[in-house]
Amino acid sequence: MKKLILLLSLLLFMSAGIAQNYMQVKIYVDDITDVQKLIDIGLEFDHPSFSKEDMAVTVFITDKEYKTLQSSGFRSDVIIDDWQMHYNSRHQLTQTEKNNFLNHSKEKYNVEGFGFGSMGGYTLLPKLLPNLTACTLYTQI
Repeated sequence: MKKLILLLSLLLFMSAGIAQNYMQVKIYVDDITDVQKLIDIGLEFDHPSFSKEDMAVTVFITDKEYKTLQSSGFRSDVIIDDWQMHYNSRHQLTQTEKNNFLNHSKEKYNVEGFGFGSMGGYTLLPKLLPNLTACTLYTQI
């Protein structure tokens, strides 16, 4: 029984560790109905952006979806090959830069009390909720 639990735990741990790569891709279309064709072949778009200038839709898709796209006959360009690596390579604000932003916010907008979040400077919802809950103390706002 212990071996079975250990094996299942190991399999669960290994499957959780397999990360899925996302890429940003520009897909060229003839008209907007081609977007439905892309959906019909199994692509699920994350943050789509349509450009009328070059008749293209820019989306985030997985490696598996990219293989499907390649075999579909649609012309495409990869903009960002590995979104996680791209995100991690972005400039991280120094403490001085953070302090400058916070001081500017206080001086120009009279807003203070919120810091920088862990997601590229943005606060994730679980960390934001306690701050919003605390705001209910000020019901006259």
